[in-house]
Amino acid sequence: MELTTDPPSAPQVFNLAASFAPTFQLLNGQVFNSGPVETGPHWVSVTVPPGWDATASCTDATAGSLDPMAFMVEAGDLVSCTFHLVQRAEVSIFTTEAGEAPDSTFSFEIRVDSSEEEPGTAIAAGSTDEAGSVLLTCIDETGADNCVDIAPESISQARFAPGAYQVCETGILPGWDNDLDGFMPGEDDGSTQCIDATFVAGATFELTVDNIPPPGGLAHQSTFWINWSSCRSEDDRQPVLDETLATFEGGGTTIGAASVES
Repeated sequence: MELTTDPPSAPQVFNLAASFAPTFQLLNGQVFNSGPVETGPHWVSVTVPPGWDATASCTDATAGSLDPMAFMVEAGDLVSCTFHLVQRAEVSIFTTEAGEAPDSTFSFEIRVDSSEEEPGTAIAAGSTDEAGSVLLTCIDETGADNCVDIAPESISQARFAPGAYQVCETGILPGWDNDLDGFMPGEDDGSTQCIDATFVAGATFELTVDNIPPPGGLAHQSTFWINWSSCRSEDDRQPVLDETLATFEGGGTTIGAASVES
């Protein structure tokens, strides 16, 4: 039996068990040779630590591919089993406000398949704490293969399968901007900015985002202003449109022949 890991440099020791041997341990690249075993049904397994994924395969020159959890050994068989374990990636997001410790709360999502044409699917989300760090947790059932929560060992609970993702700041209010230099995902109202990211096995993807308060900021679509006004009260939404108009000289603005105050 051989064990391999991604990343290969991982110092993790893994516990393995088999029907023909007591529990034993292997590191990346190590091999366990059982020697002769009795004919009949057998099995092999590995204990998968939190934050890791495992695949196992067994082969025999005569029978071909075998099920590691239930296979038969006949006289003269030579069975080889391989365990491959992949460590999930971690994401560390830290925010500032105009280069200083933040006074405001900022929200982020990890998405898959997001682009300028498509909104994609959010698989994890989180908001900043008082220090500006983001605690990400998985969104139930939306990305079970890509995202799992583990006991908090560092900044984030969520761990991600290696691959391509998008890191998005969401709920950006009028007048605010950030230094992500990203894209607005499809079907968004202008309150979200995303960047493409690649999460590597066993590594931490680190991102620092500086949020820039008004004046200025990102442009917002009309759907944003409609949803964030005194006309809409669901979901505890604030009347951002009314508050923004109130900051204009005279408490409003003129659009064509109309005077708009709320």
